[in-house]
Amino acid sequence: MNKNLIVFALCLTVLLVGAFLGFYGTSTFYQGRINDEKFITSRFEEVKKAKEVKAEKNASAYKVRTAKAQEGDAQQFRTLIGRLEEIRRSTVSAEVSGKIVEIYVEKGSRVKEHQVRYEDQDPKETSFEALLTDNETVVSEGTVMARIDTVWLELACRQTLANIASLQAQHQYQESELKRARQLNERGAVSQSDLESIISERDHLQAEINAKKVLLLECQKKLKRSTIYAPFNGQVLERHVDLGTYVSPGTPIVDIISTGEIDARIYVPENFIHRIQKGQTIGIYVEALKKTVYGKVVQIVANAETASRTFPVYVRFDDHDGEFMAGLSVTARIAVTDKFRSIIVPGDSVIVKPDGNTVWIVRDRTPEEEAEAKAIAEEEHKTYKPGEKIVAPIPVRITAEMFDGDIYDQSEGNTEEKKRAGYVPKLYAVEPVNENGRKYLVPNVDLVIEGGERLSPGMVVQVQESPYSLKPMPGQYDSGQQMVKE
Repeated sequence: MNKNLIVFALCLTVLLVGAFLGFYGTSTFYQGRINDEKFITSRFEEVKKAKEVKAEKNASAYKVRTAKAQEGDAQQFRTLIGRLEEIRRSTVSAEVSGKIVEIYVEKGSRVKEHQVRYEDQDPKETSFEALLTDNETVVSEGTVMARIDTVWLELACRQTLANIASLQAQHQYQESELKRARQLNERGAVSQSDLESIISERDHLQAEINAKKVLLLECQKKLKRSTIYAPFNGQVLERHVDLGTYVSPGTPIVDIISTGEIDARIYVPENFIHRIQKGQTIGIYVEALKKTVYGKVVQIVANAETASRTFPVYVRFDDHDGEFMAGLSVTARIAVTDKFRSIIVPGDSVIVKPDGNTVWIVRDRTPEEEAEAKAIAEEEHKTYKPGEKIVAPIPVRITAEMFDGDIYDQSEGNTEEKKRAGYVPKLYAVEPVNENGRKYLVPNVDLVIEGGERLSPGMVVQVQESPYSLKPMPGQYDSGQQMVKE
């Protein structure tokens, strides 16, 4: 144990001696550097140069992103609430009795419309045989949702066919008997009463044949109705039967709702219902999907809700392959004023505050401002750069809040494409509140839409040409300007 203690003491001694020698050597080295005038001077120059570089970097023009102000038609809009509703909803029921032997759909299954064209027949102008012909023509084969067992119907059809054949044989015999009876009646061998009896029997057989033909047509129709098709393009909401279920006429098979197009039911106050016209285009915003679509008014219900005094209005549009589903809440924007000419600016350019709204414009210096900037630069021994852009605040009053698409003729580019894509940047119609604002806030002036957090009047700025946004870029200079990678 004493041996281990001696080894530990020796190791500790070596460690302490090494640390002392290292500290002594380092302090001696830097003590010599401190006393070295050339070393101190070089370090001072390096620090000074680094500060100048940093100061020059921070003194560079503040970078902003801009957009153009436009002149165009503006309107005040009002946002209304509503919900999406299917255009059609149906409970498909059985038309014949029997057992379900095949079923092809589940909840959520998509189905395709089975189109049938019916040819109208006028009983007054059409023979009995023509009335018994099939007047259905399949235009397009749709989705088969279920099949009902047809064994008993097929047997009933065959029995009816047999009965018709038997009656036709009897009818043919009666025709022969009638022919002979007429010949004998002409000779006086058969009385007129017997002849009329034979004619009556023949006519009775013909009536029975016609009745059986009607039964045969009914049987054939039931055979067709044993296959249950989708009545329109849609989606199955509920299935009420399963394999082996016995159904009778009227038994529900499935519930389906239509797809392809969908309606937005919005409620328009009575004060504005006169501004809604059938066929009018209205933007519909679906909050759950964060998307805007544009549809046409297809129906204005002329019956106001008693409590709210609002009129239901239906706006129809494409459901984008089922993306827009019945039941989703929506909002719609309708114009509540006539159009008026105004300066229209992007929503990002307006700084909205309780004490007033402001936009920042980017403009060239006036000759007087150029002269003043040059004098200041010379006085402070700085480099003067002519032609720099500066910013100026313009107090404005918002006269209308809109979205690009509320008034389509103001949208640049392919309007239809924007409408399909839900292109809805916010827009403001603004009006300068003073003479200086009316002088500078004109169409095509550059407005700051990004990078305006730390602007001050007369600040030199540089318009950011990079496609990358200023907002999400992390990091900033000491001045607060966000860093933009060159």
